[in-house]
Amino acid sequence: MLWWSVPALFAIGLLTTGAKADWGVALLSSTGLLLTAWALARSGNAPVGVSPEIAGWAYFSLILIALIPMEVALILGRLPGNYADGLHLQSYIYTTYGVAATGFVLLAIAIQQRSLLVGRYLPLGLAIGQVGASFLIFDAYPARLLSPDGVISEYRVSAALPIILAAIALWAVFDVLMRFRRFRRTDTPKLSMLLSPTALFFLVAFAKAGYTVPPHISPDDYHLGEHLVGWWSYLKGMVPMWTSYRRTA
Repeated sequence: MLWWSVPALFAIGLLTTGAKADWGVALLSSTGLLLTAWALARSGNAPVGVSPEIAGWAYFSLILIALIPMEVALILGRLPGNYADGLHLQSYIYTTYGVAATGFVLLAIAIQQRSLLVGRYLPLGLAIGQVGASFLIFDAYPARLLSPDGVISEYRVSAALPIILAAIALWAVFDVLMRFRRFRRTDTPKLSMLLSPTALFFLVAFAKAGYTVPPHISPDDYHLGEHLVGWWSYLKGMVPMWTSYRRTA
């Protein structure tokens, strides 16, 4: 229960700094706390049932699985050709909400009934969710941008970029599958053995980045200078913002 309280406390703590709190994170955290508390109340001293630990892991796997429709939309939106022309993002968002809400209700019912199915299928759910999260690396590939006048534009990228991203995604999928296989063959497995740092890193990066930022020019001289100095240092073969600069004539 302590781990599920951290996101909510962090979101609320942002209010003390004057920043805008992310209430979506607080909602995920509070529902996780609700499920683990419900599991604690239902399990008690019963020999069978869903423990708070299993309930927390199950809710985490539910979040990962609910993101799969968004991951499908992410990949379709970056495929070449006209694959993204009929892409309705709202339908994928609603599907994600529907999967999350349905899974939450079913998980609460399973906790109520002390069902053993939760623990039995939990490892598979974690593996499936992490396989989907492995493809979040494609968020690093710029999406096409639709301007208000209906014109679609896109960033020019190297042909090697999608190949590299696909290789990294497949590597992450391989890591998830190997961990699942090792889990199945271990006599005393722990659920933490299933966690792939690579796939979960993509999840954190996606939560931070989220979408392709359209090109823009900062209206103030300070931030415009930051961009120009970074670009100038890159052209001179230096790492922007990490190398001391020399005044140029």
